[in-house]
Amino acid sequence: MANEAPIPQPEVVRSSSSEAVSPLRRLDAMIFELEKVIVTISAVAMVTTVSLDILFRALKGLQSRPLIDLFSLFGLIAPLPDIPLERNLLSFCLFLLFSYGFGWGVYRSAHRGEEGASREAHKAGAFSLALLITVCVVVRYVPSWFVCGSLSAVTGVAVAWLQWGRGLKSHAGLSLAGGVLGAWLCRSLPQDYIWSQELSLILLSWLAFVGGSMATYQHKHIEISALSKLIPASLSPWVRPLSLMATGLFSLYVCALLTESAFGATGSYISGEVRPATQIPTWIILLSGVFAFGMIALRSIGYSVAGLLDPSSLAEKEAVH
Repeated sequence: MANEAPIPQPEVVRSSSSEAVSPLRRLDAMIFELEKVIVTISAVAMVTTVSLDILFRALKGLQSRPLIDLFSLFGLIAPLPDIPLERNLLSFCLFLLFSYGFGWGVYRSAHRGEEGASREAHKAGAFSLALLITVCVVVRYVPSWFVCGSLSAVTGVAVAWLQWGRGLKSHAGLSLAGGVLGAWLCRSLPQDYIWSQELSLILLSWLAFVGGSMATYQHKHIEISALSKLIPASLSPWVRPLSLMATGLFSLYVCALLTESAFGATGSYISGEVRPATQIPTWIILLSGVFAFGMIALRSIGYSVAGLLDPSSLAEKEAVH
């Protein structure tokens, strides 16, 4: 039998030690996970508190006629003298129909074609009606600190239960602790929801600044590339590392200014300045910028040093900016 050519074997690619994840990179990834938690909690808290404020204002004022009519029929508030009883009954019936139809429609659309879906949809409509009436009564008459504290505790327990079922026991413990901490922080909230707008602005600062830091980690931050088009091709591998170094140094300067404004001799931490509606210390707002610009500076300088040592390490990231 003639000698056959050896069958080529696939080449085994072995990763070098330089490709191993460094401890600093692992720490950066852990901080990124923390940032995702901060952004998620900020967004959820903003939506929840602002929604409660809108609902409370509607129930307290004249913006929502059906809800006022509902409460007046049950004797919870004084009826409007200029509105006849027939108008109250009509508004009340429309409110009930909308509440019931919302739950019925959501269930039917999610279980279209299933056997027994119509019967179960009626149960969903009744549940939606009872839930909406309960929420309206609670928001209108229960103190805001109790409502928000209960929501925080229930959310923490629910998320912890889901994570525990997935085997994430450490995450479940953190979620439970976060829910309890949120409930404890809500204990000093005033009766009404006038503080919600101020709180949403504070949370927005954390969401925006921390989101910018997360964009740096994912190499998706905004970058002006016009100058790089004018650089000779022989110098182009060094443009990105040097621009990252400039970004890191500028972010470090901004971080130092915010740190001085928050914790300096005349900063808000020493002066004890607080926001009027929430009584939250002003330095907590500035801390969002200190944290975010500090992380942007460290990440940018770290990527810059890596690029100066090995320009090819940043070449694949050029297209994402």
